Amino acid sequence: MVERALERGRHVVTANKDLLGEHGPRLQALAASRRAALRFEGAVAGAIPVVRTLGEALAGDEILSVAGVVNGTCTAILSAMEEGAGFDESLARAQRLGYAEADPGNDVEGVDAAHKIAVIAQLAFGLAVTSPRVARTGISGVTQRDVARARMLGFRIRHVAAVLRTPDGILVEVAPVLVEEGHEFARTADAENVVQVVARDAGRLVLRGAGAGGAATASAVLGDVVSILHALGQGRGFDLRGRSNSLETASRIEPFFDRLSRTVELPNYGIWDDALTNVSMKALVNA
Repeated sequence: MVERALERGRHVVTANKDLLGEHGPRLQALAASRRAALRFEGAVAGAIPVVRTLGEALAGDEILSVAGVVNGTCTAILSAMEEGAGFDESLARAQRLGYAEADPGNDVEGVDAAHKIAVIAQLAFGLAVTSPRVARTGISGVTQRDVARARMLGFRIRHVAAVLRTPDGILVEVAPVLVEEGHEFARTADAENVVQVVARDAGRLVLRGAGAGGAATASAVLGDVVSILHALGQGRGFDLRGRSNSLETASRIEPFFDRLSRTVELPNYGIWDDALTNVSMKALVNA
């Protein structure tokens, strides 16, 4: 349906991250060839303007890395487990609040976050990254004991998605990791998302807000509709990604979190370290 609409030069607004994570590069190329708008702010991090920031506000900069907590269902479950609830009870609560689907498999197994980080990589780096190529681990194996032990060690467990550019390609992965309690990623609860962008000139930017739920997604979708109407009224064209008209093939796509350090007490979880994004920045600045 989206292909047929774009073929006819119709403008498309979607919040379907599955569609974009798997077919985004092809659809973006088709939209550009027909000078049609393909808007998808609601597909990544709900009401947080991540897509506009990467595709428009930072269009003249060089993005080095993007990382964050982008699945509200996982955050809602993990924050409830910190209060003493078990996994199943926490999942049921997230479903009652509208943060989780009736079938939560895509959320708790990391598929949803993989779709989102693939879309982010497409925007940030102009690369044809699709979600099946993203290494992913969900939170279904996280236990109440893990959560409690992490708190004793000064950490919180959060489901983090990250993509970093390197001189040889990109590192990308989604998985539950240990995050120090004072870190931006740790200070998320319920359906809140937080995204950290590192750019060559703009430096480190942090975006935070409602990342799941009907109202947040509706806000993002309506914003895209209004943006298209404004552009039509002003007679502007629709290369709305702000970067190139076509995405390049990614040469190397490798997992990221095996580079994180571990603790003896919780060896299955890497410890998130912002310094790794600084290493990426230095490598590119010196290249």
